[in-house]
Amino acid sequence: MDKHRSKFPIMVVMFSLLLGSSAFGFAVFGKIGEKYARLNGEHGPLGVPRSDEANAPFGGRFNDFAAGSIFWHPKIGEAFAVWGAIGEKYRQVGGPVFGYPITDELPTIDRVGRFNHFRGMQFPDPKPESSIFWTPTTCAHEVHGAIRAAWAKQGFERGELGYPTSDELPIGNARVSNFERGSIIFKSTGLDIESPSTVLGGTSELSKGQIQASLNGRLGQADLVGRGITLHDFNLQIGRASFRLVTPTDFEARIHDNRLFTKATIPDVHILGLHLGVPGVIPDPAVEVHFDVILRGRIVTPPRPPCPAPRPSPHVEGLITIVSSATTKPRNITGDLTTTFIHFFERDSVRQGIEHAFDDNLRHKITDALNRLMH
Repeated sequence: MDKHRSKFPIMVVMFSLLLGSSAFGFAVFGKIGEKYARLNGEHGPLGVPRSDEANAPFGGRFNDFAAGSIFWHPKIGEAFAVWGAIGEKYRQVGGPVFGYPITDELPTIDRVGRFNHFRGMQFPDPKPESSIFWTPTTCAHEVHGAIRAAWAKQGFERGELGYPTSDELPIGNARVSNFERGSIIFKSTGLDIESPSTVLGGTSELSKGQIQASLNGRLGQADLVGRGITLHDFNLQIGRASFRLVTPTDFEARIHDNRLFTKATIPDVHILGLHLGVPGVIPDPAVEVHFDVILRGRIVTPPRPPCPAPRPSPHVEGLITIVSSATTKPRNITGDLTTTFIHFFERDSVRQGIEHAFDDNLRHKITDALNRLMH
């Protein structure tokens, strides 16, 4: 401890005497004193000393101050400070038992939040690290262990999940930490990450009946490009869904390879006044169109009041588009039905009808899933 000590106790006590500070009588020296001076002493975030330097668990030292503490451990080398809401959370979760600080309180990259990182000095090497993050709307929460490792791999608060909104909690035989846009669950079998991309990807779960009814109403009334061809017997097959985040809030949702099957009733053919059509002999040709539905949008969450008020419900903004290709079998004596149907499908009114049919369902599904994730 001799190396840790310096002339700082004399300096701090003399400084306190000169200013008449309430710090009088408390010694702050060595590495802790150096840190205190760099943080602008009693005029900084910590305020005046409230204790002498004393032993801390697992071989360290500390001083308490009016608004926080400074901890030092010989295996870390430098002293670091905790204060404010993060300091209060740190005390709640056990102080040095949770870990010794290895950073001062720092701003996050987006300048929305603040954080400290910690290291568990009671454990063998490699010693585990943990964190406490705070924002005005999420409060201060700790993240540690395997859950923290998974969150760190995503980029901490810059990743898909955002800031933590809970400490690590027990759920049955598992543990969970909740975040702004999902959860990480630690089980005996491994980690489950519930995020927009994992919850929304893989399956569409769209309401086929509602989409089918909308399409029947839009398409069944149309004459195919003025050629007297009408459509009937619609059948819709909804494809598989995928969801990816472009940024933590911007996304692309895609329903791949949807198929719309229909039959076309073709008028009889007349050549030189002769009626060549034989009703019922030539079956109505089948037509099918393949198309992807793409919703490029943004997850919008209304401003959240200061914690611990409930989080407002998110909603989805964006533009939905159709990407299509059509095929038909077989060709028929009245011309190329494929070209005719493609022209029909590309009509603004038809495309808008299909987009509208999918739009409400897809937005509702995404918003529902986000509400489950974020509450």
